[in-house]
Amino acid sequence: FWGPPPPPSPPPPPPPPSTSPTTTAEPVIPSGLLAVYKPRGFTSSDAVAKVRSVLQRHMREAVGRRVKVKVGHGGTLDPLATGVLVLGVGGGCKQLTDYLSGSKRYRALGRLGAETETLDTEGKVVEECPADHVTPEALLGALPDFRGDIEQVPPMFSALHKDGKRLYELARQGITVERESRPVTIHHLDLLQGPTEWAAALPTAAGTARVGHGLGDDDICAPVPFSDPGAALALPDFALDVECSGGTYIRSLISDLARHHSVQSCAHMTLLERTKQGPFTLDHCLPLSQWTFDGICTHVEWCNTNVLAHASNEQ
Repeated sequence: FWGPPPPPSPPPPPPPPSTSPTTTAEPVIPSGLLAVYKPRGFTSSDAVAKVRSVLQRHMREAVGRRVKVKVGHGGTLDPLATGVLVLGVGGGCKQLTDYLSGSKRYRALGRLGAETETLDTEGKVVEECPADHVTPEALLGALPDFRGDIEQVPPMFSALHKDGKRLYELARQGITVERESRPVTIHHLDLLQGPTEWAAALPTAAGTARVGHGLGDDDICAPVPFSDPGAALALPDFALDVECSGGTYIRSLISDLARHHSVQSCAHMTLLERTKQGPFTLDHCLPLSQWTFDGICTHVEWCNTNVLAHASNEQ
């Protein structure tokens, strides 16, 4: 048995020609995982609903009846955020549990000088803080205290439950409740000081220190493109590269970092992009323009063959 394998058996003879009329084979949706690029303004549920709708509509047109297609996601991204969103199709939904609790990597922008009720650009400014004294060295000096296993208090504007209600529902009623801190792990945390091609827009600085106003209430507060996308960020804006466990709130991390004793300011998050989830990176993501039946099915097969199989071989 150490020799070469035996030659393959000859193929069976072809079946006799059919006399029945030709029928078109019913399209098959492959089961598995895929990564899509979630655009700004989409909820994770919006992305799931769109992919499901595309698949179901095509199947209904192809076979003349409604075909139920199961689609789910492996970890919520806020509407403000963009980037890697892992979806499961069919039997692939059973694999999503690992992605809900698994580590994720982000690029985030923060702005010193004002804190909002939501800790991002969605809410109204609730506090102004001095920021002119803050240096990159001060931010770098605070980072070690946020690496590793830390305790984090979740924001009021979050989907966590308290007494049967989601926290954001209470927050919208003006109710603030005590939240217990939760253990999270920050595997990697660094200050990004290079070019900013990946950040498409930022709210203008003039709009961030108006207590009681939303950052998008008027034109002066609206996001604007960088005049020089290749330029490095300058304070009060700063960027973080974060790899963390599931359940970590990056906007809370930015807020807590700004209040560290070496920084002594406050901040809110202005942009968030998930760059990695499990083995999936930005390079593996299907853009919105390709969320078609053929695009989705082809990408499920491609991800299973080129991403998941490769990741399994490395383990």
